[in-house]
Amino acid sequence: MFIGFLTFRDKAKAPDWMARHNAWLDAGFARGEIVLSGGLQPGLGGAVILTVPDRARAEAVLAEDPFVIHGVVTPELLEVTPGRLAPGLEALKG
Repeated sequence: MFIGFLTFRDKAKAPDWMARHNAWLDAGFARGEIVLSGGLQPGLGGAVILTVPDRARAEAVLAEDPFVIHGVVTPELLEVTPGRLAPGLEALKG
């Protein structure tokens, strides 16, 4: 499992790319690769949880985000090996 942090680099450009960023999120959810998205508070950017097979795929998914492509955010990727999960979250083990 991977957690991608998307920290604003140029927040003023975000409105220009928000529709395409949301379409990227929708596609990631539809493929089952993104299972959570949300904002970093207070207004610092966003985060996604990815359930993909390896780091290369996680990096590729983040690289497809229009916010990353157009310099709105700086991506950071952390890998987490789940040890214990609440019932219903077994899919996070990948």
